Amino acid sequence: KNIIGLFNRLWDLKLATADDLNQNLRVIVRGAESIRLELEGSKILKVADYRRLLFEIEQRGLLNLDLKRQNEKLKRELDTLIIEAG
Repeated sequence: KNIIGLFNRLWDLKLATADDLNQNLRVIVRGAESIRLELEGSKILKVADYRRLLFEIEQRGLLNLDLKRQNEKLKRELDTLIIEAG
């Protein structure tokens, strides 16, 4: 525990690098670093933005459902008119 704390402090002071770790930890740290660099350039959504997008998606889904129901109703009415005219 003390060794980890000491290494962590050296890491924070930039006096230790991934090269100072054993092979397994070195691979993990380098993988984490590459992920961090990858995410650095991407946009992370805030919770409010995420909720707003979800709400918008739900509203569009409800609108599509309403349009589908209206379309089915119009098809039934058209079928009735065809039968009556036929």
